[in-house]
Amino acid sequence: MIRRNFIKSISLSVFAPLLQWKSVIERLGTESVLDNGIKEIIAIDNVGDKIQLHWENPIPKLDLPLPDWTWREFLMNAHDYGEDEFTEKNLEEEWCLSLDELDRPCEHFLFEDWWVAECFSTTRDVFNHLQFVDISDELIDSVHFIECPSPCSDYIGVEVDDEESLKQFERELNQQGMDIRFKLIYDWDELD
Repeated sequence: MIRRNFIKSISLSVFAPLLQWKSVIERLGTESVLDNGIKEIIAIDNVGDKIQLHWENPIPKLDLPLPDWTWREFLMNAHDYGEDEFTEKNLEEEWCLSLDELDRPCEHFLFEDWWVAECFSTTRDVFNHLQFVDISDELIDSVHFIECPSPCSDYIGVEVDDEESLKQFERELNQQGMDIRFKLIYDWDELD
């Protein structure tokens, strides 16, 4: 399913407490802009054989407890359901739910998966920011813009093969006027 903007379908009058929760999440973001205006992007070298780029530190978001949403809130916020889509047929076919279960707490693995994906949207943010930059011929095979690499995967991000390529990519971005610095780390604990 396609994920859409988190707040798009929320009614201000019905979901005011949720909006307050959302503002807490936004304030916790640790996007880093240095004193001289340079954007610092986290480059972590512990995710396999590539260096993965993150717009900000996702750990503060992941450390928050899961929100106490009902099935109705989950479907509206995570999947943009409108009230007209809450029919017995729709709910049974897509979620194995009945109308009576909509206002019960959502304790389901899909909710947890969605929550983790939202917290790790920091890789998607780098992809969106850098997707139209020019990359030299020498880096074209070392910088990977990845968008849904396999069926059932919604991963979107930018990965770099090695430290030397990362340094070269940073130089090229700065030559294009992007004012970016990669902060290379080997473990998330380095961000504490």
